[in-house]
Order: sequence, then C-alpha cells, then structure tokens
Amino acid sequence: MSGNYICKVQNLITGTYIEGSLSLNIHYGPDEIVLNTSTSMIEVDEFGSITILCTVECFPPCVIRWTERNTKKQIGDAELKLYNVSANDTYTCHAWNPIINTPTLSHTVTITVKYDETLIPKIGVYNQNVSDYSIGLNCQSFRNPKGRFVWMVNGSLVKHNERYSPANYLLHVRYVTTEDENNIYTCKEPGTNMQSDPFWIKTSGPTYIRFRPKDLMVKERTGLNVSCLADCYHLCIFHWFKLDPSSGHKHIYSKETVLHITDVRKEMSGNYSCTVQNIISGAFKESSVSLNVLYGPDEILFNTSSNITEVDEFSSITIVCAAKCFPTCLIIWTDKNRETTLRHGSDLKLVNVKTDGMYTCNATNPQVATATIVETIIIKVKYDATLIPRIVIAKYNASDSSIVLKCLSSRSSIGRFSWSVNGSTIIDNDTYSEDSMFLFIRHLSTDEQYNSYTCTEPGSGFQSDHFPMKPYGPDEVLVHTSQNTIEVYQFSSTTVFCSADCYPLCQFRWTLSYTDIVMEGAILSLANVTSNGSLTYHVTNLLNLNATLSESIYINDISDDVRHKTSSLDKVKDGHTKLI
Repeated sequence: MSGNYICKVQNLITGTYIEGSLSLNIHYGPDEIVLNTSTSMIEVDEFGSITILCTVECFPPCVIRWTERNTKKQIGDAELKLYNVSANDTYTCHAWNPIINTPTLSHTVTITVKYDETLIPKIGVYNQNVSDYSIGLNCQSFRNPKGRFVWMVNGSLVKHNERYSPANYLLHVRYVTTEDENNIYTCKEPGTNMQSDPFWIKTSGPTYIRFRPKDLMVKERTGLNVSCLADCYHLCIFHWFKLDPSSGHKHIYSKETVLHITDVRKEMSGNYSCTVQNIISGAFKESSVSLNVLYGPDEILFNTSSNITEVDEFSSITIVCAAKCFPTCLIIWTDKNRETTLRHGSDLKLVNVKTDGMYTCNATNPQVATATIVETIIIKVKYDATLIPRIVIAKYNASDSSIVLKCLSSRSSIGRFSWSVNGSTIIDNDTYSEDSMFLFIRHLSTDEQYNSYTCTEPGSGFQSDHFPMKPYGPDEVLVHTSQNTIEVYQFSSTTVFCSADCYPLCQFRWTLSYTDIVMEGAILSLANVTSNGSLTYHVTNLLNLNATLSESIYINDISDDVRHKTSSLDKVKDGHTKLI
C-alpha cells in the first residue's frame, strides 16, 4: 500500500477546488534471506575461490553483514568473497532493518573443502643423534607446515613417554634398534584429517657410496662442496678424510655428509675418502674421490741463472720455460722484436747465435683462458773481438772518378752497415751514398788522399780498421809482352796487358806515335795492324796527379807483303782499334 495519496476539495457553488498529496511509506522486513547458491552446504575445490551473495527484502534497505563462525569477526557486506580456500569453515549472513525494531534475520552456510587427495602429508627424517640412537621425524604438509599433527605407530596413537616425544609436526624416537624396521609410522594432518603413507625407520646399509659431483676439478681460491651419498639408514655416521702418504696420518676434514672447503689451494689436490658406518648394524663402507685443483700459472722460471743471459758468438743454447700449472700450461715462444711466433713447447733452441735477441715465453692454463703470464729473457751475444769487419775496394771507374768500397763481415752479409769518414758518420749526398755493406764515392779528387774510412757492423757494433785513401804508386809498370817490341803480321790483331803497383785509383792511357787519339784501359786490343810505330802507355794515380809513369813499346810489321798497307790512323778512326 505504499505510494502517493491525493486529497481534492471543491466548492460546489463556484466550482473551484484545491488538492494536495501525501506519500505513504510502509517500513517492513527483513522477511527472508536469499543466497545466490542452491544450497547452504557448499563444496569448494581445495585452493579454489567462491563468491556468496546475500540478498533480503527490506524498507528501508537492510544492513547486511557476514561473520566467520570461530572468530565472529565481520568479514564482508552483502557479498562474501573467499580466495584460496584450504579449510572447512562456517559463515553467517546477518540482516536487520535500521528503522524498525524487528528481529535480526540470519542465514548460515557451511564451506566444505574438497581436498586434493594427492597432497597428503609425508614423513621424513630431520635429525639423527648417534649419542642416544635417536631419530627425529617430521610430518611435511603442503597445507599446514607446522600444525598440530596426530602421530600413530602401528595404528595406535603415539603418546609422550621415554621413547617417544610427539610435538605437533615433529616426533622424536629414541633408542632405535633393528626391530624398528617393523614399526609403521603415520601422521594425520589437522583440518583435512589426511593421513600420510606408511613410514619405516630403516637400519640397513650402507652397500654403496656415490659422490655428487663425481668429477672434482676446482679453481684455486674458490670453494668446494661435495656430497657423500650412501644407502645407509638411518643412524649412520660420516667421515671425510685425506691420507698423508708420507706420514700415513689421516686428516679429518668433516663429520658430515658434505665436504665443504671455503678456500681451495693447490696443495689440497689428491684423494679424499668418505667413510659411512651404520651404528645400528655396524656395517661400514669407504670410497674415495679425486680432487684436481686448477691453478697457475703463478710464475715463469727459466733454466738460466738470470733473465739476461750471455752466450758466445756462433754457439747454441736451449732455453727451457717452466710454469707451475694444473693442468699443464701451454707454452708459446715469441720473438719480441719481430713479433713472430717461434714455437709451441717449453724448449727454445737457438743455434749459431749471431745477434742479441729478446724472447718471450707465454704460459696459459688451458682450462682457464684468462690465466696467462708472460716473461721475457734477453740473450746477449759475446762477440769474438778478433772477427772485425774489413774494407776492400769492390769496384772503381776511372772514367767518372768513382770508387765503391765494401765492408766484409763474417757475421752478416745483409743489414744496414754504418760508414764514417775521418770519424764522422756519412750521410747520403752528391759524393756519398750507402747501400747495405757498400759505400759509393763519386767525384774523386786529390783531396781524397787525406780521408780515412771505417764501417760498423750491425748487431755486434764492431768497427773495421781505418781504411786510408792515401795514394801510392805507380812505382813500377809491367807490360805483358815478351819484349819491348811487338811483332805482328800485316792486318793481324794483338792484345797488350798493362799493370801497375798503384793505389787506390789509377788511370791507364795509350797513345800511338802516328795519331793523336788517346785510348784508355789496362787492356788494349789492336786489330788490323798495318804499319810500324810506337805504342806508349801512361799510368797516372788520380789522387796524386803528379805520380805518372810512361813507357813506349815498338810495333814491328814483319810481313813481306806491304802492298795492302794502309794508314794505321785510318784504321783507328774507322774503329778497328778498340779498347777493352
């Protein structure tokens, strides 16, 4: 009947009227609580979620609250949201009219968890004490890790006594014997009442020992953890030790299943033994694992007394590079000056050593790429001081007044020899130019007689004796003919050789009595000789122009037939007389 009501008043004489309205609100409820579920017994999957909506007819709107049964705490309004449901519980929806004093209406729902039967508790061993032959068991639960569990042995409730001490999820069992292998232990989880699988306290083994990891190769200055695994149940003692082969002493490293070393050093390499003993049955097992420590290289050592070693010239030497490493280091020898690799291996053999050298040994650990050290050894040659270079004249040319000096060395036929004149280093210019062991001297003049040359050998640094350019001769000239007369037949040819004791650069010239042509060279070849005459040679030292010797040789035509004689001058002009 709630609604708006209208009152109308009209004057029947005049016909006018007025009207007014009145709103009627009837307070009611709550009459009935309605949920969005089909039943008040709601089953929810374990760790699932659910939303329950509580509705009720009221005017004005009712106040709605949800409470949890045990805590009585309000946990929601009209909508109750539950997440990750893991335990059974009861929730009540309360509704009341805020205006009229009507009784509060309530509706209760029960949440039943449909537990995952695969998530049953499991019994494990958390502690062993060989002093009182005791074992600590724990009931491991995914849902309730530290709840109040119920312990059973052979189906009977475990009570606290001198042998058993149950404490929620823990059970302490003392005085274990081999007979305990026949006892069945179980635990029940609070809330779900789920029971663990049966558990037996084994007292068997050990029959084998395994190591994890089984390959122990550890870098020096790092840590090590290796487990000794054995099928030993359940009261077993472990010992890790290393035997000193020299003394026979056993060094105990650990009394746990895990061998832990925080700072591994190279001297710790060797065999480590793990012993396992079952204190119930007395069974015993021992096994060893080898520890290889990766170390080095820390230092490079040579087989020489010093990193600067002197060797005799032309001798041989073998240098050994040693580096302490595990595994064995890779050794590479390089020539530091040439930046070239010489060989792989610890030994470097140098044969017929002639020059100083710098050789570098590179040692690298093949298992640790960054572990590399380098050491250099210097080989200094102890040169034979008697083997100094010497200077000789390699070539000369009188036509352009040039001479070539050569520095002869028993050590080196190549390399950059250095040249000096009168103690000053020669620099290439119009007069001088160097080419390895050669020195080219051009435009010789009489001033050259005051110069003295030296050459310095590369490597040894040895210097030649002074090579003076002081001229001498010609003192004597030798013409290679049987006598001072040359007998030839008409139109025949002949060769004349001339030599002189003259240094360093002499000029040979020839003239004929019947011509003004001058011919040069120490060897003169005449062709088609047609007349008698005289042949004169002139030998001049170019560095001492005042030193000149001359002598004549007579040419005698011994032919009877002179009808075809022609002028020797014409023959010379025609090129039939030539100089070699």
